[in-house]
Amino acid sequence: MGYLWLWAACSTSQELLPPGSQQSPEEEKDEVEDSEDGEEQDVGRSCSMGTVPVPIDDPQFCIMQCESAFFEEQALSEVGVLPASNVSFYRAQTLCENTWVEQAGAFMRLPTFAEWKDAGDGTYGEGGFAYPWGDSLPNGECVLPGEGLNWDGVQPCASLSSCQSPFGVWDQIGNLWEWVDSGNRVDIERWFAAREEEGLSLLVEDGLLKLEEGALDDFVPFTVGLSFEYFSQEEGRLYAVTAEPFRSDLPGEGYLMPSLISGMASATEMLPIRLVWDDDRTRAQIEVVQERDEEPIAAKVGGAYYAGEQVRLDTIFWGHVPHFDGTIGFRCIYDWERALSSEYQE
Repeated sequence: MGYLWLWAACSTSQELLPPGSQQSPEEEKDEVEDSEDGEEQDVGRSCSMGTVPVPIDDPQFCIMQCESAFFEEQALSEVGVLPASNVSFYRAQTLCENTWVEQAGAFMRLPTFAEWKDAGDGTYGEGGFAYPWGDSLPNGECVLPGEGLNWDGVQPCASLSSCQSPFGVWDQIGNLWEWVDSGNRVDIERWFAAREEEGLSLLVEDGLLKLEEGALDDFVPFTVGLSFEYFSQEEGRLYAVTAEPFRSDLPGEGYLMPSLISGMASATEMLPIRLVWDDDRTRAQIEVVQERDEEPIAAKVGGAYYAGEQVRLDTIFWGHVPHFDGTIGFRCIYDWERALSSEYQE
């Protein structure tokens, strides 16, 4: 399959990009001709169309200025276009990795959380704003609910001129949740080892979790749609008890994880589980899903059109399995260190 070059499908609205983020072919040619020694010089790390540099003066990576749409299995970033929603982490990862950037000689990838946050807060590295517009609470700057504001769905990229970061990235708060890559993976063995160090005695019997000693007071069984109340035990067998019957149309897959996670979720915090329900669907045994060992620990960031004003650039939501495909979108990046590495050099 041929690859669609990113710049070929992206917006030509140059006035929406930060100064110095793009160079025309004529400018690149002039830069080479004006070199003092007459030899061809490096024209710099200019970003391809549809992406912007972070930071502007010394780009370490180029990130899509819009939440991504896609065409023929490749990601694209275009102002005025409705971004793709209901995309799983695996699908987003594949779409980015399918997208070839000719200018850099590299494929794209999902951003890490640090890269995504840097693109929004105006500062590369430590520091920066709480929101793309500064530190003030949301007040209509982005596609979020607010006083007199009710959004009925996802909006095209750059629908609000105030929802742009200092680096020129659109819609990082509101509109869609976005996937970022934590770089961490599930490790069932390490999860159990960490609980043992905490004084808990847990084992798996016939695939189901048993608690022999201790209590899981600081843990929750997170799955989409679960109104969890408390754990109960019968003969060591562990049960999750709900406030109301669990919907039959939901898979009941997720993680046994801490109720509070500070920073990046690690392999010692995320145990892949599936809930096995009784007849009235208010109590479930907890199955440990061994085939999900080593799966990516996915994170979503940025909030969506229905999220509240509590969502900031440093807010990370954990618990969705990587094949979950709710109202989540994505954007891709390519970093210059990888692009210039031997991985892409002939």
